[in-house]
Amino acid sequence: MRPNRTSDAFYRWIYLVAMYSGIRAVFNCIRSKMCAGACELVGLHKTRLCSQKIGDVMLFVHQRPSPRTFAKETAFGMISVRHRYPRVGFLLYRYFCLTSHFGCGHMEIAFYEKQGKVTLYAVRNTAASNAFRLKWFGISAKLTLAQWDERLLKAMVRHLENAGFVTDLADVSECIDLSVNR
Repeated sequence: MRPNRTSDAFYRWIYLVAMYSGIRAVFNCIRSKMCAGACELVGLHKTRLCSQKIGDVMLFVHQRPSPRTFAKETAFGMISVRHRYPRVGFLLYRYFCLTSHFGCGHMEIAFYEKQGKVTLYAVRNTAASNAFRLKWFGISAKLTLAQWDERLLKAMVRHLENAGFVTDLADVSECIDLSVNR
């Protein structure tokens, strides 16, 4: 049992180095370009969303490979959301966005698209989480905005529906199944 713990720790450190150096983001961007799915939401890539409740943000949409348990006509992806005017210094903000899955997100929203319907199933404040993991609590606090997750989700649903997408939120059990690696 000892070698498994050692190898698990080794892989965890490799993953953290890849995440904090931006290598993970580069790998995911390349992998996203190779996805063959017909994700219509990609048309919203690099669009701007401005709302009184969440501020002025940019949206970046990336495709992800579908889990094997899903039908091929289901396209998976992630919406990365980044403030245009962050509450921390620009370079520091860009760095923490670089630590996100695709290198451009403060907040990330995972989704899948099937038969013209977009289902959102996970939201994460990646920038704040990664700052907290480094024990940069002051920066993490500035990147954590009270009730921002809920406001962002509501604004995103409105934005997607205004763009002509039928939008839904996944039920709790589906969120867990899709978000947790057992």
